[in-house]
Amino acid sequence: QQRFSLDDPDAEALEWPIPLTLAPLDQLDHPSTHLLLPGESLTLPWPSTNAPPKLNVGDAGYYRVLYDDSTVAALTRALPNLPEAEQLNLLGDSWALVQAGRLSTPDYLEIALALRGSTSQPVWNSILNALSEIDIWLWADPNRDAFHNWAVSLLRPQLDRLGWQIQPGESPLVDVLRTRLIGRLGRFGDQSVIAESQARFRRYLEEPSSLTGGLRQTVLYVVGRYADPGTYERLRHLAVSSASTEEKSELYNLSLIHI
Repeated sequence: QQRFSLDDPDAEALEWPIPLTLAPLDQLDHPSTHLLLPGESLTLPWPSTNAPPKLNVGDAGYYRVLYDDSTVAALTRALPNLPEAEQLNLLGDSWALVQAGRLSTPDYLEIALALRGSTSQPVWNSILNALSEIDIWLWADPNRDAFHNWAVSLLRPQLDRLGWQIQPGESPLVDVLRTRLIGRLGRFGDQSVIAESQARFRRYLEEPSSLTGGLRQTVLYVVGRYADPGTYERLRHLAVSSASTEEKSELYNLSLIHI
């Protein structure tokens, strides 16, 4: 073991007792638990199986796991069929390792791609958080457009699945995911999302009640990001005429989102 740090390259080398839970991928329901003591290593008996190992089963431990390349490849292939907790654990570990410079961004994107068929709101929130940060890293990078195209191809099927409208009985968390998908797809240049946002904005100007909640904020974000002078003037007029300080601030801030 070694201390994991994101922002402190000179962090003091510390070790702790770590309770490890691990199992082969085909025996996740029966993990074994072992205590890794400071300054020691563990040699453990292993079941007769070709399945790769999975550590921190259930995502219960406060530690990161760096697997070797062959194990990462095997876990990635198995990822779509793993329980949600294991998917989130692998996503979280992989992204933290990217941030620490110990895993490449393309390796993380391969892991995210393996989950393209997921319908889990927590899984997609985790992926969206990472994609948003990668986009910032690529500011002024010649590969940014290619990344945007790749991200749109990953995210668009999720918006197609959820649609733009709240469904009866739908969890509020699903609507949060919907608005996040619309915002990211708009930022990444999805032309159909941009066009739909602009159409909903035109309707909103005639019928303000047609846009409410998080969708209103997201649509205004996308419209503001691609506003021509006429659209920008309409947004400015909305800000000037609003009686809400919060709404004024939101609308004026639309001029700052072209990053």
